[in-house]
Amino acid sequence: MPPNKRLSLSRNSREAKRMRNVRSQESAEERAHRLNSMRVSASTSRANESSPEREMRLAADRARRATSRASQSSQRELRLTIDREQHVLSREAETLSDFSCCWSRSRCQLFLAWSVVRRSFPG
Repeated sequence: MPPNKRLSLSRNSREAKRMRNVRSQESAEERAHRLNSMRVSASTSRANESSPEREMRLAADRARRATSRASQSSQRELRLTIDREQHVLSREAETLSDFSCCWSRSRCQLFLAWSVVRRSFPG
C-alpha cells in the first residue's frame, strides 16, 4: 500500500474515532440538532444534483445495500450451521449420557467419535 494511502487511512481512522467520542458525549438536544442539520444538508445537496449525479448516487446506494445483504446472508448461514452442529453434538451427548449406565466409557467415546466421522462424510 502506498505510504500516502496508509497515512490517509490512518488519519480517517483517527478522525472517525474522535467523532465517535464527541458524539458519545453530546446531549439529546445536541444530537437532535446535529441530525436535523445533516438532513437539511443532505436534502439541499440532493436538490442541487444533476440527473447523472442522482443516478450515480442511487447506483452506489444499491450496490452498498446488495453487498451488505450478501454479507449478512453469509454470516446468517454460518451462524445457522454452527447452531445445527451444536444441536447435533448436544443430542449425541444426551444419547451418550442415557446409555452411559449400560456402556463402558471407552465405548461411549468410540460411539461419539464414530458419529462425528459419519457426519463429516455423508452418504
